[in-house]
Amino acid sequence: MGCATLSIGAKSFTAHPLHTTLVRLTYDQHTHQFEGSIRVFAGDFAAAVAKHNRVATPNDDRVTDAAAFAYVSSTFRFTDAGGRTVPLAWCG
Repeated sequence: MGCATLSIGAKSFTAHPLHTTLVRLTYDQHTHQFEGSIRVFAGDFAAAVAKHNRVATPNDDRVTDAAAFAYVSSTFRFTDAGGRTVPLAWCG
């Protein structure tokens, strides 16, 4: 990731790109299931998955489904009213 430098008069400022992540959860009352989606910058996600797996950050942004699910399931935890962990299932 690169940074840009902005000069105004005698002062210089280093700008950093803004990266946001959005997680959306929905609940289906008929099936009693939650469904979630995660929108994230591909490079940020690939770097996080690589760090989680203790490997070098890849040169491209591709992440396997297995590596993505391993990262997500270790990062997000859902529990029921009794505090028991609810298992996650990957649906692509």
